[in-house]
Amino acid sequence: GIGHRTLICCAHCTSIPTDPPKSSERALAVILDEHRSIAAVVRGMRDLVQHAQASDIAPDLASLEAMLAYLQAFSLQLHHPKEEVYLHRRLRERLPESEPLLQEIEGQHVREHALVAETLASLKAAKAEDAAATAALVDRVSMLADAVVHHIGLEERSGAAGGTAALA
Repeated sequence: GIGHRTLICCAHCTSIPTDPPKSSERALAVILDEHRSIAAVVRGMRDLVQHAQASDIAPDLASLEAMLAYLQAFSLQLHHPKEEVYLHRRLRERLPESEPLLQEIEGQHVREHALVAETLASLKAAKAEDAAATAALVDRVSMLADAVVHHIGLEERSGAAGGTAALA
């Protein structure tokens, strides 16, 4: 796994680190931590709109707007560029056969940008208290959440293992 290796002497002892994590392990740990943060936000968005639907009330637009702002500022402006500049570049150099996968992942990055923009536009329309716009917002949130969860899953299933070799 990612992280430092430990040695456990006996049941009475605590674990003793045997070596510090490599920089590649630390880098991948950061990316995986970021994935967990992004996934928590999209789960929160999905839960928020599902609760509103189940309760037959309008979703909390201010909270959705804050969550979308987070995705714009962090996921789209920092996380994806970091993956592309550092991890994907190294994968391309060291594992040229990863190119089709990287193109798919980067295409998903572009699609997520578009979905966030579309969801923000739906949110803006829903602020005008338009019932149809609110329904469209719920659909957009669901589409965005599905896309992000699928994307993170693809990256972690296919890229994390190869990423360790590429970053080493």
